[in-house]
Amino acid sequence: MMSTQIKRVAVIGSGTMGHGIAEVSALAGYEVVMVDVSQDLLNKALERIKWSLDKLAERGGTISKEKVGEVMGRIKTSLSVAEAVKNADLMIEAVPENIDLKKQVFSEADANAPPHAILATNTSSLPITEIASATKRPERVVGIHFFNPPVLMPPLVEVIKGAQTSDEVAKRAYDFVKSLVRSR
Repeated sequence: MMSTQIKRVAVIGSGTMGHGIAEVSALAGYEVVMVDVSQDLLNKALERIKWSLDKLAERGGTISKEKVGEVMGRIKTSLSVAEAVKNADLMIEAVPENIDLKKQVFSEADANAPPHAILATNTSSLPITEIASATKRPERVVGIHFFNPPVLMPPLVEVIKGAQTSDEVAKRAYDFVKSLVRSR
């Protein structure tokens, strides 16, 4: 198994969960590409992240006012799953709870992400194994389910294996989640 350190995270979906996951990932020092179906949705997500970071800076402790721009600079946007995942070490899908939509995202990510990439879903209710069936690498598919809101829940996250998820991938997903907590 290839064990590449996670540095670049693609977050698919910029709604409440997606932009929260992008924010906590950028806070932890990861380079993030956030994807959605329109630039307008992505701009709104960036505004919400900036607002949240400003609030965290006002309260003190988590981030300084000087660091807000640095964290925002780690978040890029894209309208293309294929483009976002091409250099990703980890993809976290956070689209609506629709199995067909999730499988479509995973199929496109599978076709475009590097072989070492971990493909994760933020689902809380859909089967990881069924989502993984849309890929040629079900052993690299895992659930990383963030509770809402990701930025305020000192990351309360479930790591869920599918039937074929490798132990190495589950451990790397768990280590990624732990890195989010350490960054607080």
